[in-house]
Formats: sequence, C-alpha cells, structure tokens
Amino acid sequence: HLLEVALQPDTDVVLEKGSNLVLSCQASGCPQPEFSWKNLANMPILRQIKTDGFQSQLFFYLVELKDEGTYLCEVTCGSIKKSKQTNLKVF
Repeated sequence: HLLEVALQPDTDVVLEKGSNLVLSCQASGCPQPEFSWKNLANMPILRQIKTDGFQSQLFFYLVELKDEGTYLCEVTCGSIKKSKQTNLKVF
C-alpha cells in the first residue's frame, strides 16, 4: 500500500475564542483506513468526530483556550501507520 495522509488546514491555525474550526483528515492508497485523533498533550478529545470512508473530521464549535495544542490524525492501514499534525492556537 502507498498510504498517504492529508490534513486540512495543513498550516498552523490561529483562531479567536468562540470561532469554529473543522480539521479534515484524508487517506488515500488504502482500501479500509482506520482513523484516530490525538493531541500531543494526551488530553482526551471531547470534540465531535465524524468518519466516513476515506475521511475523518474533527469539529470544534466555539473553540476555547483549552482547545489549544497540537492535533494529530493517525491513519492505520494494515501494519502501516502514518500521521499528520497541525497546531491550534487560540487567543
């Protein structure tokens, strides 16, 4: 498998408190990708996640300061794992 993972937006995100954001993670080159979302602070992600086939989305409604951090979308395809990450800053 040539597993590829793309995360949108793919640059650091700076948001005002109370804004909305969708992180969208897409996998290609894998018939049945498995998605998982993590943040590097190892805090539980209490936000809505919607996964549909080759895409998984993490929804932030009304971001708060505590949402700040680095978020990682990890895709597993059989024995292969790939991930992409982005930083979220809130002011």
